Amino acid sequence: MIRLEDILKYEKYLIEKRRYIHQHPESGFDVHNTAKLVANELKNFGFQVYEGVGISSVIGVLKGTQSKKVIGLRADMDALNMNEENESISYKSCVPGKMHACGHDTHTAMLLAACHYFKDHKDQIKGTLKVIFQAAEEGPYPGGGKLVIESGLLDDVDEFYAMHITNTIPVGKMTIKYGEAMAASDQFTIEIIGKGGHAAYPHLAVDPIVISAQVILGLQTLISRILDPTNHGVITIGVVEAGTAFNIIPNKAILKGTLRTLNEIDRAHMFQKIEDVTNHICQIYDATYEFKIGVGYPPLINHEQTSAFYQSVIEQSLGSDAFIPNNKPSMGGEDFAYYIKKAKGTLAWLGGRNEELGYIYDNHHPRFDIDEKALIKGTLVHINTVLEFFGSVK
Repeated sequence: MIRLEDILKYEKYLIEKRRYIHQHPESGFDVHNTAKLVANELKNFGFQVYEGVGISSVIGVLKGTQSKKVIGLRADMDALNMNEENESISYKSCVPGKMHACGHDTHTAMLLAACHYFKDHKDQIKGTLKVIFQAAEEGPYPGGGKLVIESGLLDDVDEFYAMHITNTIPVGKMTIKYGEAMAASDQFTIEIIGKGGHAAYPHLAVDPIVISAQVILGLQTLISRILDPTNHGVITIGVVEAGTAFNIIPNKAILKGTLRTLNEIDRAHMFQKIEDVTNHICQIYDATYEFKIGVGYPPLINHEQTSAFYQSVIEQSLGSDAFIPNNKPSMGGEDFAYYIKKAKGTLAWLGGRNEELGYIYDNHHPRFDIDEKALIKGTLVHINTVLEFFGSVK
């Protein structure tokens, strides 16, 4: 177990890389410049490098001695398609319409800094370290994680670990939700097909707008009266499309929404109930419908054993007061779920919030930014996770 003072010499490198990536964001699978930067750094650090994995992700492999154990650390590289509103920072995005508003620039930089450490201390790798720099965590579907797993390059990994920056907890603190941690992030589209007509004579038409309103309200009741109240779920309709004029009843209306659930049983059950509600309401009004599911990321379920191990590493690295117990799952989605369906593993959250300095905006906000003092602490946890996994340093 190494100490923070042992790695302070990497902090300048860490912040420089984070700010460069923040200033030059790329989104989706189109992260080729970021991926090239990562690949070049890994090659300089002595890693075997696989580029273009699952379209544009990068995997680095560093093999040590003595053990057949394999650990995987994952960071995501992609930004969001939105404009940054942080006017006062020197490293503001210089790409219109793109911003690292979810902190993936910090994830990439922390893992690169950890790799820099292992370049200088390869003798501490008592097995195989695989680092994954992933594209398209924010989409588009099917996301980068699924394609990376399907590449087969990680089939031998025993355990996976990742961390995600957040401004919901103070700078340098960390937390883990054991078990059901993040939701499946599925989509659906409902097209309600009625019969158009004159707005003054609704009895001669089948009004898909009124039917849509009934469906929307009916779907909300599913959460409160069908889903087990001790479980968590969300149904949100984000898009309603219908009509062309105030005095015309249109032929159809389109609803687009998301379903968030924390386990596969609720996931399947709620999709069936969404269609049941739509079907029954349409029958009442003599309408028809088309129902399409866009299957998103699976629920992220942190394994108990790896979560306990990760918590221990955090507490030994940063102090027992740095770990914040967490019994509240997030209804956001994360395609790290694919990794820990493949092998056991855990995702933790790293705090970047500093109210005194104004780092208060949550992920996906146009003014999101973090206190960079968190980054060297996250890097320390990455390094000690690897060392403790291999039993390298006592």
